[in-house]
Amino acid sequence: MERSEEEKQLFGDRISGLIMQAGYKRSGRGDLSGTTVPNCSAFAKAYVKHTNEKLSYKSVEKWCRGESFCETKRIPALCELLETDRDFLMGGVESSSVLDNTSPELQALMDMATPRSQSIIEQIAEAANQGRLTEDDLTLLKSIADRFQK
Repeated sequence: MERSEEEKQLFGDRISGLIMQAGYKRSGRGDLSGTTVPNCSAFAKAYVKHTNEKLSYKSVEKWCRGESFCETKRIPALCELLETDRDFLMGGVESSSVLDNTSPELQALMDMATPRSQSIIEQIAEAANQGRLTEDDLTLLKSIADRFQK
């Protein structure tokens, strides 16, 4: 599904702000003199170091200018580096807590859980929200859930 130019521009504005909030910024040059802009080169290098995947500064520049979206496979690492979640990065949706809109069953579980268990459940929910759970993680979680059913 093709995204609109407006959506691309909004994504560009969001990712530019997040990159600068994460400390990857520099002084603008030319027409942008006197302003602060994202340091796309430094961010691309940090991404490569974090993931061992190639990423050019030109790709980051295109994201920041609202010319393109990042590839889906990059979203989890971007969320980690930029300390945000998938919903905000891709759609601008603020989420105060990953567990705010939980089912009554999950809320009942959280109410009964120890503080340590609550912390672990919240960490898993956050990872799921950011799209960081791998197939291996899901297999492990399923085996744990199945064990409790016995």
